[in-house]
Amino acid sequence: MPEQARAPAAAAGDHGGAEATSAVVASAPGDASTSHQVIGAALRLVTTVTSESISQEEYEDNTGWLQCYGRKHGRTSPRHPMDASDAPSADHRSAHSATQPSHETKAQHQNRPIQRPRFPRLPKDDIKVVIRLRDGLNVARISEATLRDSILRAAGLEQELASTDIFRANQTQNIVVISTALLERAVRYTRIEQIKIGETTYATRAYVTPPENSVRGVIHNIPPYDSPEDIARSVVYSRNPTALHARRMGQTNSAIIPFSGSKVPYFVYYRGAEYRCYIHKKKHEVCSACGKLGHRKDVCSWPEHAFCSVCGVADPMEEEHECVVKCALCGKDHPTGDKQCKQRYRTPFVLKQRQWRRQRSRSQKRDSSRRRRDRSVSFPRLPPVDSSSQKNNNEKSSKPQRHSRSKSKNRNPDSAETAPLRQPCSTGTPDCTTQVSWSAKASQTARAGAQTLVIHIRAKQDNEQEELQSIRAILDQVLAENRHLKAELAQIKRSCTPATSSAGTPASHSFEENPPRSKRRAEEAADRPSQERHQMEQLEQRFKQGFEELQCAVNSLATALANFRETIDLKVTALEFNVAQLPSACTSSPTPPQQVGPIRSSLFPRGHGAPPYAEAVQVSAVQTASDHHGARTRQTQ
Repeated sequence: MPEQARAPAAAAGDHGGAEATSAVVASAPGDASTSHQVIGAALRLVTTVTSESISQEEYEDNTGWLQCYGRKHGRTSPRHPMDASDAPSADHRSAHSATQPSHETKAQHQNRPIQRPRFPRLPKDDIKVVIRLRDGLNVARISEATLRDSILRAAGLEQELASTDIFRANQTQNIVVISTALLERAVRYTRIEQIKIGETTYATRAYVTPPENSVRGVIHNIPPYDSPEDIARSVVYSRNPTALHARRMGQTNSAIIPFSGSKVPYFVYYRGAEYRCYIHKKKHEVCSACGKLGHRKDVCSWPEHAFCSVCGVADPMEEEHECVVKCALCGKDHPTGDKQCKQRYRTPFVLKQRQWRRQRSRSQKRDSSRRRRDRSVSFPRLPPVDSSSQKNNNEKSSKPQRHSRSKSKNRNPDSAETAPLRQPCSTGTPDCTTQVSWSAKASQTARAGAQTLVIHIRAKQDNEQEELQSIRAILDQVLAENRHLKAELAQIKRSCTPATSSAGTPASHSFEENPPRSKRRAEEAADRPSQERHQMEQLEQRFKQGFEELQCAVNSLATALANFRETIDLKVTALEFNVAQLPSACTSSPTPPQQVGPIRSSLFPRGHGAPPYAEAVQVSAVQTASDHHGARTRQTQ
């Protein structure tokens, strides 16, 4: 069921019925046959349609959430009536939905169970009116056009005026959903109390659902003496900017509040008092007449069918039966829809949207992780084998081979029974053309090892650069501290020099006034400045010596890093030269004769070292690298 069909179905499950409150609705200009006037402090709305007046009481009675549309859009009429050419058709909406890109794969689309087609999306800004059919009227047995004509006759509307309205029958809940663009027609639909089909009259009940882009919250423990007008005024004001309306839920002390947008605030102010607000969760509808899920007793189309309300057995009066209590929602031993049932409430559509977004993001991450990784330019994929080499391999494989006298021992004894026997392939077998020669395999292995070594050397160089930068930072910090200490030392020297002179001058002038000092105190006072100066000189020498040692260590470390970098550059140059010379050396070397017996897994025999062409390549690479290094040294000199 699409999102637009869910909103009317959800509103049909409210327990408060279609009660409405008197709230202030802003006025807006309509078409030529419609006028809205706001009169007095109460802002009473008077709507005139085809020379007939609708009073304020009729506007507010049995309208459901009709006043939310005026607050949400800032006007009483959402938009002007459309022509039949401007109205979005169902075919256009279904074609638009069919052209939307799908993120599922072909296998997922094939494995997906077959579902019935969804209804096209209803206009987003239209007002949705729900009509609940009673007296056993079944919408599945009546054509949609017959329902539409009977509803228009009951509302007093002509066919031309309602040509843009959409009528949709919901067979699961046995209701009719009407989507209209004008407030005047929505008011007329909500005033319908009965419809006549043929010669039979059926009772109905109509109400308006909340706007599409809105969510509902619930607050509890409101005062029982508040009227509907008091509840609306207590919630809809500047403290709650997103609140559209509010009404009491039946005869309880809870109020349901629709909010614009997709978020329910955690707290709501009710005449300044803070109330905790919860997301409104609708219950699963269970019919007490037929025992089926999806609708209630007042809209049941089979009220004459009897069933046991405990176990759900049809026609319990015909024969005696033993009742076994079982919930139709969760399957446990309690009545259907009981308070202890964990599946009593339905998941709100806002929470479902969040779950769908999480599942979509997880599937996108899985799809991105399964993509094939791209090869870099420096290490491309191996080229396909030439037809000539394939032909030579086929000719060699077609020759009869001698079996070795010594039996080769299988490394995995468990796989001896399950492994299939290997048969010699003939000349025309296509599977033998995909084999790779040993020279190509050696070249591929050498390239992989060289790539790993180059990556390791570059990572080591990066680490050395980081260490060098950290050492430089420490050196700059030490130099800054040295300058600071020098400044403090100079300041101490300047402060000590005038203190000594000033200490001697008063002693000479006040020789006659003050009594004479003892000899020991005079010697200590005379030696104190010289001792302090000597200590400061010793500290300065120690600091200079430590700083020189630190600077020498830093210089030696920088020299060692530079030498090590040159060594690494030399090795990298030699390694690149080896990699460049390796394919030519592999092609120039003679192809080894076809061996008889088991195939060895290693490239070269053990204990004999590297092949002769590898030693020649290594000597030439080292010589070339040393020549480059000598030329670079002469340039720097």
